Amino acid sequence: MAAVHNFDDFVIANTDADTDTTEVLDDDEIVQLVSDVQEESEDANDPDTVEAPMPTPSQVMDAVDLLRRFAGPHEGAEDALISLASYKNCLLLLLTKHTQV
Repeated sequence: MAAVHNFDDFVIANTDADTDTTEVLDDDEIVQLVSDVQEESEDANDPDTVEAPMPTPSQVMDAVDLLRRFAGPHEGAEDALISLASYKNCLLLLLTKHTQV
């Protein structure tokens, strides 16, 4: 017979147990974390960093269609489908204006 567990068995820790809920970092680990964050920040501001190219209008519409096909068969996805249809209409207006300029 399987043991019966309740929610408290998993959530409430034994107050007598020596359990840590957070990790204690020493000075070297803190310095390393700060250094890593600074390096990431410098990389983000580096003008030599290659950005992803701007997608073509066709790629954008394909992406919206892909999302629509993904959401379609899922129960409760009506809001997502409505939002995608609205977004597609906005994109069509934007792309129409862009091609007229």
